[in-house]
Amino acid sequence: MKIKLKLIIAALATFMLVGSTGIAANAGPATLTFAQFQSGTVYQELAALSSASDTYLVSQNGVEFNISVTTSMFGESTTSTSRFLATKTASSASITDFDEETGEPFNIDFGFANGSYFEDMSTAPLTGVPNADAALARLGKSATTNLIYDSAETPEGLSDIRPGTLLTGETIAPLSQLSVAQESMTFSEVSKSASVIDASSIDYAYSATVPEAGLSPAINVSARLTFDSNNHLKQVHTIATVPSVGLTLTMLATLTVNDSLVINLPTDANSVHMNALVNMGKRISAEKTITTKAKAVASKAKALAKAAKKTLVAKHITDAAKALKYKVSSAKNGVKLTATYQGVSGYVCVVATKGAAVVAPC
Repeated sequence: MKIKLKLIIAALATFMLVGSTGIAANAGPATLTFAQFQSGTVYQELAALSSASDTYLVSQNGVEFNISVTTSMFGESTTSTSRFLATKTASSASITDFDEETGEPFNIDFGFANGSYFEDMSTAPLTGVPNADAALARLGKSATTNLIYDSAETPEGLSDIRPGTLLTGETIAPLSQLSVAQESMTFSEVSKSASVIDASSIDYAYSATVPEAGLSPAINVSARLTFDSNNHLKQVHTIATVPSVGLTLTMLATLTVNDSLVINLPTDANSVHMNALVNMGKRISAEKTITTKAKAVASKAKALAKAAKKTLVAKHITDAAKALKYKVSSAKNGVKLTATYQGVSGYVCVVATKGAAVVAPC
């Protein structure tokens, strides 16, 4: 599921940049080379407008992106939605999509703040954490809702949504990636007209065709970029079609400036740190390697107390450890065994409690 998520998040870098590969309904035929496309007067105007809009956006304190992608094929369609919030210090993403194998919907919620990514526990992968459930329980975090990764490195399966990435020209300026266009593509002139959204806005539309090449089918894409009355980008609408397989992708991306935007961040009460979770998992693994020895000490202590016809006390436990030739350290009312797993130490104690030898992590 998270591999597909990369494609959805890439909308910030491709769907909104789809001007590099778009075909619009009111644009002319796509017969221009890439160089001819860039030399057009309206294209030059759009490029300058996009650059100015990007500069404005980067200077804002809060920006919201909403993206919907509808996939239609063989008479059936699904729509995925993505919501991205970004301030100068934090960001978040909320994704709703469909599992490619089961068709069932799923949600992924994650974000970035205080130099680290975080993710909702319902989708955060814990397969690399030893004894994950036991570690959560030991930390008192079984019911926690957020995993804090303790790293600025983008987690596997997610995409870079750091504020410094979302709010850069590379990400949101509609023309910033035109240089990657394939030389084999053909383009239309860029057209300019009053917006279909509202009369105070301006639409720029253009088109391109990706020709069939080997196993890759021909692709037609339409794009319309809408700028508001202040010349700021507000919406990108695209339609991509693959006629040979009957596939249509309809993408709508909108952005809104909100200088009072507040992003809900994890708190100590509703989150667990990955470092703490991993270390506790390793500690539990270390404990497991000495639990058998600890139980042997308890059993031996019980036998010594029975042979002496005495109530089991701490001395029986220390004597048992000596008899078994185990390396232990002293603990209140008993002994402590120590082991290490991947650099993390774990401890299991055997202590005398109400006449019994009790074995437990300590």
